[in-house]
Amino acid sequence: MLEALKAAGAPDAVIQRVQQEECTDYEVWPENEAIVEAFLHLSSCWTVVAPPMGELLYFGLPSTEIESTLRLLGFPRRNRARVFRYLKDMERAALTVFYE
Repeated sequence: MLEALKAAGAPDAVIQRVQQEECTDYEVWPENEAIVEAFLHLSSCWTVVAPPMGELLYFGLPSTEIESTLRLLGFPRRNRARVFRYLKDMERAALTVFYE
């Protein structure tokens, strides 16, 4: 998780908080593995703005990146809309952590 946060350009405060956690293993239920894998593949796709005098601002994952990632990872067409919504939920959760 730490490597994914670094790759996504997470703020230093978030990275430090994760480094301080004792538990580094997280259980992922088998039915969620593919969605978590897709989210991790998207770690380099965040829309980020770097103001001249300030910290990076994260705006989220572009929908086009999510769609193409799901297609390239082989998600069936009939499941993509549902998985897309799950990934957007994960994105919102990540943004709340970035801005805590």
